[in-house]
Amino acid sequence: MSQSAVELRDQLVTRLRAMRALSSAPVARAFQTVPRERFVPGYALEEVYRDQAIVTKNEAGVPVSSSSQPAMMALMLEQLDVRPGLNVLEIGAGTGYNAALLSELVGPTGAVTTIEIDPEVVSWARERLEHAGYDSVRVIEGDGGDGWPDSAPYDRIELTVGAADIAPAWFEQLKPGGILVLPLWVNTVQVCLAFVKEDGRLRSASSLPCGFTRIRGRLAGQDQFRELQPGVITSTGVGAPSDDVVWHTLRQPPRRSTFPAGGSWFGFMLWLALNGGPMLSVSTEDEAALGFAGFAGGVIDASGASACLIPLPVAGDGPATVLSYGGSAAQAQAKRLFNDWQAAGAPDIQQIGLTAMPKAAPDGGVEGFAQVETENWRLVFRRA
Repeated sequence: MSQSAVELRDQLVTRLRAMRALSSAPVARAFQTVPRERFVPGYALEEVYRDQAIVTKNEAGVPVSSSSQPAMMALMLEQLDVRPGLNVLEIGAGTGYNAALLSELVGPTGAVTTIEIDPEVVSWARERLEHAGYDSVRVIEGDGGDGWPDSAPYDRIELTVGAADIAPAWFEQLKPGGILVLPLWVNTVQVCLAFVKEDGRLRSASSLPCGFTRIRGRLAGQDQFRELQPGVITSTGVGAPSDDVVWHTLRQPPRRSTFPAGGSWFGFMLWLALNGGPMLSVSTEDEAALGFAGFAGGVIDASGASACLIPLPVAGDGPATVLSYGGSAAQAQAKRLFNDWQAAGAPDIQQIGLTAMPKAAPDGGVEGFAQVETENWRLVFRRA
């Protein structure tokens, strides 16, 4: 006998609690209340309530809009700390499902505005929110990099897309003491940060590994996901060779080795991104083509003569498989940085914090182990 949507929602909440993705009663009630099936029509209920992302739009073989994985949505809502009566801005409307969850959290005295650049996605989100009974959510067509000043200032701002920079508009439209939750791309590696606005800067209160489609519009950046070959999606960092060279390198039979157990491998990926050469991320389901199926991240040398990838996730903190393509330079670099990461205590992403300061402002004596400059910000990475 098939289960009802209500039963499946309750089971999803139970799973999210067991995974420690969900901890607060208000977020649990939101997931138990909002009918996800209204936002992803055409899918069987059992599929709707699995803990998985559901892609709703592709362009050039790359997902550009989706209903995110419920566990990641729950983690981000916990980071956002939404309360009744707050004014919330969401960047990236997607299906509208997350905006509906936000609407449940702010209640009738709060307000939710969601902004989306794709007119087709805007139309879908409006229709589905209205159909599900959340017509109080304001759906705006526009570039998320501009925020939405008409409803500012905001108590909370949440991005459901990844960005390689922090738009000045988000900072300006956020109230002092407000929270910005942002999946930040750092040299192809993504970190979901909860920033608090204080003293003219943003200071992270928590950080998590994540994986999101990139923001579109003027903040899109150059390291977008793209289809390298049919069924093979990649992103490369600054200094990487051309896609043709990348593909030629990856088509060479990989040599397999291991890095010993030593901590969270997502933490190592961020360490590589902050300290290594050109980064490379690859997603494929064709194990025969590249020697792995799923997602892998690592480095490629600037000439493209060698690449080194680690398939993720790795079970627990056990040893990681290392795939080396072409020469040995990329693997040697990864091994050196692995040793450096171990010597530093193998920090996990959750143990790494970030302070973002406007580049025009003095550094204020903030110290960290790595620094990245974007167009508008000085990003100082520190131990949390």
